[in-house]
Amino acid sequence: MTPLSKALVIGAVVLAVAAAVALIRAELRREYAGALAMDFYDVWKDKNAGAHFRIRAIPTLIFYDASGRELIRREGSGSRL
Repeated sequence: MTPLSKALVIGAVVLAVAAAVALIRAELRREYAGALAMDFYDVWKDKNAGAHFRIRAIPTLIFYDASGRELIRREGSGSRL
């Protein structure tokens, strides 16, 4: 089985931009179905996620290649990549 590229979304469900981030996540899931695995971390529930992924702002979207190398990081609530 070929390893998938991965996207991590780090945010908080209680943020005002949470609905917009959820729409972006759903769109990415549809657009890259079978090619992209996606995980979501809520920094209010998982207190270690922010430090582990070196988060400076939420939401943050991080893309990794199939080998686990970080390709791009998008911080803040601006538009999708």
